[in-house]
Amino acid sequence: VHKFLNIFAVMESIFSYFSSREVIDHLMRGWKPDVIHLHGTVSEGMEGIRAKREYRKPLLITTYGEDITKYAKLPVSGSVSKRILKEADAIICQSHFLKREIEALGIHKPFFIIPMGALISHFRPENKTLVRKRLHIPVDKKIILFVGHLVARKGAEYLIRAMDEIIRKEKDAQCYIIGKGPLGESLRELAKELHLTDQIIFLGQKEHKEVAQYMKACDVFVLPSLNEGLPVVVCEALACGKPVVATRVAGTPELVDKDVGYLVEPKDVKDLAEKITLALNRKWETKKLLKRAKEFSVPASAQKVMRVYERFVRR
Repeated sequence: VHKFLNIFAVMESIFSYFSSREVIDHLMRGWKPDVIHLHGTVSEGMEGIRAKREYRKPLLITTYGEDITKYAKLPVSGSVSKRILKEADAIICQSHFLKREIEALGIHKPFFIIPMGALISHFRPENKTLVRKRLHIPVDKKIILFVGHLVARKGAEYLIRAMDEIIRKEKDAQCYIIGKGPLGESLRELAKELHLTDQIIFLGQKEHKEVAQYMKACDVFVLPSLNEGLPVVVCEALACGKPVVATRVAGTPELVDKDVGYLVEPKDVKDLAEKITLALNRKWETKKLLKRAKEFSVPASAQKVMRVYERFVRR
C-alpha cells in the first residue's frame, strides 16, 4: 500500500506540473501576485518551484499532516517533498509537532504555526434538549460522538471496544459514529460481536451543518486517532461547548488541555473508557471551552496568515 501511495503521489505531482502550468502562467501574468502560497507539498510543489523561479516571487508552503508524516518519509515522494520544502521562503505548519517533523528532515526555514481553524459561526452552543428533539434522538442518554473517516488511522475500533467497558458504569450511554470508509462494515461487525448494537449507532456520512447539530446534541466528543495534524473537528466540538477526549498524538496536545478535555495514549482502550466516563460526569466550564475554540478559529488563523503575507510583501 505504501509503495502504491508513494508512486501515486509522485505521478500526481508530475501530472499537476504539466496540467496546471498554463493556468498558473495566466494567473501570474494577469493578477501579478506578490506571494505564491502552496497548500500541501508533493502534488503542488513542482509547479510552485517553477513559478517562484520564473516570476521571482516568495514561496510560502502550508503543511497539513500526512504530506509530512507519511509522504515525506517514503523513498521517492520523500525526496520530492524535501526538495520542495527547501525551496520555500517560509513554511506554515498546523502545529508545533509538524514543525519538529519538518526540522527532523533537515529543513530549517522561517516557520509560522497557524492552525487551519474552525468555522465557529456554524458551530456554536445550543440547548441540548431542543437539538436532540429536532434530531429525534433520546434526551435522557449520555451521548458520545465520533466524527471521521472509518479508516484505521482514526481509531474508531478503540472507541467501540471502550464502549464495552463504559456501559458497565454508564448504562444510559450511547455512542454515535458519523463517517464512512473501508472499515465501515468491519466496525459494525465488531459492535455486533460485542453486543453493542443498541449502544453504538452508525449514522453514515453527514453534511457539515448536520455534523454541527450532532455536536450540539452530544455530551462529549471523542477522537481516538493514531495520527493527526491538528484536527479541526476537535475545534468544532469545542466551539459547540463540548469537552473532548482525544489521543496524545501529533498536534492534538496543543489543542486539548485539562480545561477542555482529556488525552489518552493511542490504542489504550482501558484509559480511553476511563477518560470518557470522567468527561461524561464532570461539570465543564463552557466559557473555557469556547475561549479555546476561539483561539483556533478561522478568523484568528486568517489574521495570522495576513500578517505573514504582509511580512513578505514589504520586502
